[in-house]
Amino acid sequence: MSLQAYCLRHHGIGEAGNQGTGLTVVVASRESIARQLVWDYLTAKPGGNTQCQSPALFECELLEDTELSGLPVALTEAGVIAEYYYRPDGEEQECAIVYVKDADKLADELFCLQEPQNEGRGISCVRTLCEFMRRGKLSEARAVATNESDKISSYPAIVEALKRVGFWRESLFCAEL
Repeated sequence: MSLQAYCLRHHGIGEAGNQGTGLTVVVASRESIARQLVWDYLTAKPGGNTQCQSPALFECELLEDTELSGLPVALTEAGVIAEYYYRPDGEEQECAIVYVKDADKLADELFCLQEPQNEGRGISCVRTLCEFMRRGKLSEARAVATNESDKISSYPAIVEALKRVGFWRESLFCAEL
């Protein structure tokens, strides 16, 4: 079966607590698989389950029939390609995405950032996060980033790297960053 690009629209509350509409572009062999891939992607994010309550509520269209039809998409590998969020005022905002195939590179970057910290002992929770990334377990890596945010927030370079790829969620522990 050949791969096709789909655009799934979902309504809910985003990570910042704002209500809005999200569009997630995904490559899959059929609509039901596209729905499942997007559901898995959203629920792996911190607070992602608030972006839609069920995969049955996604509005699914072929990408070529949507406002994102000009988005270049390679139909060589199934998976989430991009995510967009429309705020209630209608302004579009692209969201950061980490792909499993890019996780090793990010893990290497984070490992190098943590290594010289604490007089060369590094940061154990960041090493754990890196290990999950190297294994392709992004939801577990996100959970470590969320659960250990009180420790990680002391290292601005690591926080910035995690923010850049959508793994960082502001919390009470890191409000001053």
